[in-house]
Amino acid sequence: MNALDFQLHSILLQLQNIAKSVPNNSIQNDIDSAIQSLQEKRLRVAVLGDFKRGKSSLINALLGMNILPVDIEPTTATVNRITFGIQPAAVIHYKSGDSKKIDIKCLADYVTKLTDQSAKIAETIREAEIQYPLVLCANNVEIIDTPGLNDTESMTAVVEDILQDIDAAIFAVKASMPYSQTECEWVAKMLALPNLQHVVFAMTCADLLSKRDVQKMVGFLRERISNNTLQMVSERYPDDFELQKKAKRILSPENLQLYPVSAMNALEAFDTGDNELLEQSNLPMLKMELVTVLNAQQQKVEIYRVGQLMKRFLPWIREDAGFKREILNKQNLVVQLTKEDERQQRYFSKRAEMLTSICQDLEGEFKGICQTWNSDELASRIIKCYIDHLSKVTVNSNSVILKALEEAKKMVRNGIVYFFGQKIKKEVNKSVLMRVETYLQWRREFLFPNGCSAEEIRRVFPEEEQIRDAVVDCLSIYRESEVPEIQIHLPRRLEGKNIIELIRIQVKSFSDAYLAQWNQVFPEYTQNAVYAIVRTEQTDIQKKCSKHIEGRIQALKLEIEYCQQKLRDAVHTYQDIERQYAEIQNSTRD
Repeated sequence: MNALDFQLHSILLQLQNIAKSVPNNSIQNDIDSAIQSLQEKRLRVAVLGDFKRGKSSLINALLGMNILPVDIEPTTATVNRITFGIQPAAVIHYKSGDSKKIDIKCLADYVTKLTDQSAKIAETIREAEIQYPLVLCANNVEIIDTPGLNDTESMTAVVEDILQDIDAAIFAVKASMPYSQTECEWVAKMLALPNLQHVVFAMTCADLLSKRDVQKMVGFLRERISNNTLQMVSERYPDDFELQKKAKRILSPENLQLYPVSAMNALEAFDTGDNELLEQSNLPMLKMELVTVLNAQQQKVEIYRVGQLMKRFLPWIREDAGFKREILNKQNLVVQLTKEDERQQRYFSKRAEMLTSICQDLEGEFKGICQTWNSDELASRIIKCYIDHLSKVTVNSNSVILKALEEAKKMVRNGIVYFFGQKIKKEVNKSVLMRVETYLQWRREFLFPNGCSAEEIRRVFPEEEQIRDAVVDCLSIYRESEVPEIQIHLPRRLEGKNIIELIRIQVKSFSDAYLAQWNQVFPEYTQNAVYAIVRTEQTDIQKKCSKHIEGRIQALKLEIEYCQQKLRDAVHTYQDIERQYAEIQNSTRD
């Protein structure tokens, strides 16, 4: 790596450090790719042109021997990549992922469509790599031989795919077929690729013209290529000013690089050792210019790549960077927490009203329950129990009658009255729990509107299940109304007396007293259930929650300040990088 490479590498590392603090996969991958490219310092140069424009012959001349097959019909059926190698060799890379080293002399059997068999083999090949001691490729320059443009749809698709990954192009135009409309369209399309920054034109088959006509044709082609292509770029991309600027840089008559060459004369000169014929082919001049141009282009491509990355980087820092989103997220969280704090304070002021309303509703419901389970019904059940036991008496004897009454009394106390009380308690508990659910629904809507998770409040407020469990525990241990003892007073002699009427009067008195006791229990029962809620969700939670939220807000504000400082530092770092990059560009121009 030279001094310029180290400068570019330093810039990329600084960008990488900024990107690491705010992860963005797209930016990170592009930086990593740029660093790897700078380390490899690879330049991909495609040899392009319409079919039968002498591309393969031109590459053979550059190699100094007939390695790539040529024919009067389109022959190239694969992508051929030429890289530097000490010894000539060929490696076939199949679409399946396998690779195979072959004799370089057998290359035509794999990369052409001269025969049906070679065409079938070529369909299975991704590319052929030709390793050759070519000075042009000594500095990690790759020469890519492509199928002819507009050969077939499949071959055209292959070429379009290759174009996405090249840095420069050598475009072959034939001396006898001077720059068609189709060729003009392809060059315009190539220029629109952001990665391609340089095009060299080679006028092939120069041996078909006299020396004088060669110079005339070069002047004619230079003007035709420049005028026609610039006009097409302007028409097709009227709003892309960067592209039009690049097109003028490459294609203006004073900048356009066009070299006449005779590959046939050059190859013949290599076979015969005729140095004069080699000079006439103009190949030495073309090779020397290509080495100079591509080595210079190699540096320009790296500078351009870093520049394009920087062009994307600043808007990303200012608009899309992760730490800016982090700032906004934390600011939103501060606003949310402030609202949550206000909401929970309002909640406690409203809760007393809600619980008072629940107590009033429960008292009304308890009265309704008492009306459903009234004293007359209880009395009629008790009297029926006494009548059932008396009906079994067959001897008109005081002792027998009293014994039957005593047994009925046990049945009333342990059966009818107990189960009657259990049913009342079940109805009361059901009513209480329904009101608890009403309270929890109100609580949920107040504290967590629109399904908001409100994690900050959840951390200190008891869960709904805790409140339910507290109320259920309270109801399960709370005493029910005490059952008064049933006292049936009868005269000493029962013969001839209306015993049933005597019992009815006393039972009615008992049932009225029993339900009166339940009415006395209800208010305390209700208050106990409400107290279970209050005890579970004590008002000191308000202080605890407010303190917790206040602490979180202060911490978030510090984090926001830190993120803002990171953002300012990133922008300042980027501005330093811009200055470094401008210095590199100025030194390169000098």
